[in-house]
Amino acid sequence: MCGTLNKMIDKGRFQTRYVVATRDDGKFSIQRIRGDFVTKTEEKLDICQLCLDELHYKSFSLGMNRDLRMKAVRDFSVKAFFEEYGKSCVWATPKFDDVHAPANVYSPQFYRIAKSLKEKRGYRCEQIDCGIDLSEPTNQRFLHAHHVNADKSDNHPRNIKLLCIRCHASEFQHSHMKDNPDLAIFCARYPLRLKSQESSRRKLRL
Repeated sequence: MCGTLNKMIDKGRFQTRYVVATRDDGKFSIQRIRGDFVTKTEEKLDICQLCLDELHYKSFSLGMNRDLRMKAVRDFSVKAFFEEYGKSCVWATPKFDDVHAPANVYSPQFYRIAKSLKEKRGYRCEQIDCGIDLSEPTNQRFLHAHHVNADKSDNHPRNIKLLCIRCHASEFQHSHMKDNPDLAIFCARYPLRLKSQESSRRKLRL
């Protein structure tokens, strides 16, 4: 259990973002997702260096120079690893295997459910210390429905948190959203206020 897996468990995303695979030929079933389109392929994946370091596998260390680390990655054999460690060395098993895992895509009902939740909750960002009101029709596109457990098919209200685009882009593993043009527009329209400035405003109002 390397640091990455422990972090995903802490964030409640281990069950939905990982699958278990026991093939020993070094190839894995991959679902490539582009929008709503899913393509299944089989590809060779490199071993995770964090895992090698956690196990100190064959004296591997992240402190080694790059050439030695790359050689260890190239020489790694899943079959040899299984012969030494067995096929169940991870103490927390994901929900699905690599063959039967559903594609992590939005369900056809998601956008209708998201719209309904936004209306019921008053078009406000639900992040603590934000709470910005985006109920104006021209601002509603800046409010996103975020899946807490990262499973896009899980549309239970408890799993959907409404976030303004800035708060959404700050979520774990959501850095890709910083390329969304709407983020720059939103930040120009709603610049962040320093806490000291906000505190001064409250004192003035008092």
